[in-house]
Amino acid sequence: MLAPVRALPLQQLVAVSQGQLPQAVVDELVLHVNDGVMPTEESSPGVWTERVTPGRFDGSTVIVTGAASGIGRATASRIAREGGRVIAVAVSAERLEAFAASFPDGAVAAVGDITLQDDIDRIVMAADGRVDALANVAGVNDDFSPVHETSDEMWDRVIGINLTGGFNCPARSCRS
Repeated sequence: MLAPVRALPLQQLVAVSQGQLPQAVVDELVLHVNDGVMPTEESSPGVWTERVTPGRFDGSTVIVTGAASGIGRATASRIAREGGRVIAVAVSAERLEAFAASFPDGAVAAVGDITLQDDIDRIVMAADGRVDALANVAGVNDDFSPVHETSDEMWDRVIGINLTGGFNCPARSCRS
């Protein structure tokens, strides 16, 4: 039953889940799939392993939206570990501060909502006028209502964050 996910980087899920998926659960899944045997890296060719490239982002400032969790957090973490200065953006101040604290020399927390121009301006200001790259990862799902029951407010929120906010941050602040 789990054969289709054998090559998935399950180890990555532990870090990305921020403790919501404990290592013990991943280990149990692996043991179940492998008939009680924990494979070693040598016995698992083709399994994804993260390879950090030190210095790849040296001297670069990268804005990463959605940096408080999930893919955004993993992206921001990778950039910081590869030498970049990350302007970590999210609406969750507590989770964002925790992330930035784990990279005191490589991450600046910029709490903000990418649908609000004043927040976008503050995000760009946190970069001290230098933006070498942008990873617009922030995104939300709707409430999974059937399409004919989706409210205008829900639709506007999803489009505002996933499309308009991604377009405007930081493009609108950087236009001359």
